[in-house]
Amino acid sequence: MDDYELDDLTCPKCGHSPLHSRSCNGWCNDGYLDEYDNDPINFMPGEYMYTCPDCKGTGIERWCPKCGEDLSGVHFEN
Repeated sequence: MDDYELDDLTCPKCGHSPLHSRSCNGWCNDGYLDEYDNDPINFMPGEYMYTCPDCKGTGIERWCPKCGEDLSGVHFEN
């Protein structure tokens, strides 16, 4: 997987740094999906938005390259 960036953050599980991240591949809009895209008969655009299961509402997928921990949706202190 070559399409990632390095984040100067530390994994809360194993302590490894840096972490890997990329923009969400889940077709979301800033971390949210519109139910209209899946069911245009029963929903109007923007009527029901839900959190993207891939990035967990952040718009960024993040993971640890050492232990493999999925850190999407985890908030880090700056």
